[in-house]
Amino acid sequence: MNDNTTSTSEIVSVRLTLNVAYLLNGEPAQDMITRLQRMCEHAIGHGMLTGDSAAEVDEYTIHVSVLPAPLPEDAIAGFMRQRIEDGNLDAEDIPTRLARYGLMAPDDFIAEMRERLETAEDDGAADLFGGQP
Repeated sequence: MNDNTTSTSEIVSVRLTLNVAYLLNGEPAQDMITRLQRMCEHAIGHGMLTGDSAAEVDEYTIHVSVLPAPLPEDAIAGFMRQRIEDGNLDAEDIPTRLARYGLMAPDDFIAEMRERLETAEDDGAADLFGGQP
């Protein structure tokens, strides 16, 4: 915040979701991730998020990563059903888990479910991915 901002200024938090599919043409993926982050920082530093207004960017976070491969819904449902049937997930815990999973960032949820599914497969459960990685 700059020195001209009064303590009564209203702050609004906004999320911008931008998915980019690059045709790499020989460029390393990590270089493109780095470039994308730098371009976003450049835009912020040069007023491109506020345009011709008196508003200022108070604070921001940037997270640039490669999107995880999606998980099939039936694999997740089957995994949860199996945990309930095996007695590894009590009915009383289901509302808490629903709330927790619903509030997670999608990438975090996919990562956690993928890890749990892979652990279950390593422990001898059926192929929960349906033949998918």
